[in-house]
Amino acid sequence: MRTLADNKYGYLQGTSMACPHVSGVAALIVSAYGGPGFTPGQLTAILLGKTRNIDRYIPDYLGKMGSGALNAYR
Repeated sequence: MRTLADNKYGYLQGTSMACPHVSGVAALIVSAYGGPGFTPGQLTAILLGKTRNIDRYIPDYLGKMGSGALNAYR
């Protein structure tokens, strides 16, 4: 849910909505594991390795939804 024009609330979707979430989780990962020698490749591996598979929920989009749903807790 986010604020929309005319002081209303609503839902939006797509990469412009996903990017802030992924960036936030990436920042959490770097704060926990980052330091000298921590590479962008390691960050990517952690992000992609901790997603939740969503294929069973969207069978019409098999292979079209990337690595799955982001899971900050994992």
